[in-house]
Amino acid sequence: MSARPKIPLELTTDRLVLHAPHPDQAEELVAGIRASFRGLNRWMDWATEVPTIDWERDHLSSWRKQHEAGELLSYFLTLREGGAFVGNCGIPRLDWNERRFEIGYWCHTTHEGKGYVSEAVRALSELAFGDFHARRIELRMSEINEKSWRVAERCGFVLEETLANDGCHTDGSARNTRVYVKLSDSY
Repeated sequence: MSARPKIPLELTTDRLVLHAPHPDQAEELVAGIRASFRGLNRWMDWATEVPTIDWERDHLSSWRKQHEAGELLSYFLTLREGGAFVGNCGIPRLDWNERRFEIGYWCHTTHEGKGYVSEAVRALSELAFGDFHARRIELRMSEINEKSWRVAERCGFVLEETLANDGCHTDGSARNTRVYVKLSDSY
């Protein structure tokens, strides 16, 4: 089963709207990255500098095309009430043939600790297991990023393994990677 289902441009949860990326959101995203940069720079290898709005607008245009093609799914998280930008959650690694997906996420600093990322991860898990017929979903993070692995545990993912020296933190130090998984009931 390798056919790709229709990829939704928007999902809603109790408190959030998850929107596919759009170039018009560049200013909002750059502001969120700027406000959250210290934490992002510690954990995300892409967060080496705050992007310019023009660069981000071009990036979002490319991201949108990849999203629509089912090559990389990314959703901006906004509050249903008031529309404030909360963060990003997506499926950056999709294996349509094996039905194996990886979810990634980050949260705007002002919205941390409110359960928004867990809510978004649950929504993407439901999408992957439902419409995408996922067999396996993974969440990967640094062994020392406790906030991130607590999200995985709250969402019912199980620690499968810790990969020793699997990569580097942004400061160049060795990183052990925790791999959390959730498997399909029908797998």
